[in-house]
Amino acid sequence: MILRRIAKGIKEQDWFVVIIEVMIVVVGIFIGLQVDDWNEGRKNNAEDKVYLEQLRSDIVVSIEAGSTYKERHTKFHKSISEFVKNRGVELASNDDGTALAIFMRYALYDLNTLAFRRKAWQELINAGRYNSFADAALRTKIDRVIQMQDAMVNRSLNISVYTRDIIDPWLTENFDIWRIAMLSLDDPDAPVVKQDMVKPPEMRAILTDLTFWNMLAYRYMFTRDDLDEFELLEQEYKELLIEIDKQLAP
Repeated sequence: MILRRIAKGIKEQDWFVVIIEVMIVVVGIFIGLQVDDWNEGRKNNAEDKVYLEQLRSDIVVSIEAGSTYKERHTKFHKSISEFVKNRGVELASNDDGTALAIFMRYALYDLNTLAFRRKAWQELINAGRYNSFADAALRTKIDRVIQMQDAMVNRSLNISVYTRDIIDPWLTENFDIWRIAMLSLDDPDAPVVKQDMVKPPEMRAILTDLTFWNMLAYRYMFTRDDLDEFELLEQEYKELLIEIDKQLAP
């Protein structure tokens, strides 16, 4: 109908009618686009709120997992510190060497891996929505947390490689010395360790093994640095939660 009136106006050279009709078309298209944008914006806002709730849940889960991780690594770090400080006294009071065997396995092998839950972030990336999600300030905080998490994962991979390439071969080479501790720790039904099965001279020789001390120092420095990095990550978690709660507020 409008196109017919425009065509008639042009044919009759009634330019006023043509201009009016064209303006009506343009305004109609503009209003339609604005309505579409408004509907899309409202839809995105609703989706953003769902993602914010999921993101908050992911962070809370990561904090809870990190609490266990931090507690275990702090204990590990303290244990090495006390051993280095008191090794002479400990050895003198444990002639059978079993305490040293147990410590050796614990200090060189027994570390847990920190896990993060990033379900909401990954869904935003997969849906192509991340760059339009929430506001730039919040995304900057999320990016910071993701970068710090990735850095900690890479550090864990490095210690895993070090364990595989350096520590595992050494422990295998000295297996007959520390195997008693492994059995007593892992198998509650294992036979009671007999005195003649432990080798005190070999256990004491470990304390003069430079490889042992290098490995111990590496794990000690890794744990110390990891705890420092984790404290920074915890602070980022707190700041991100505060920002999420602001955006979720009615």
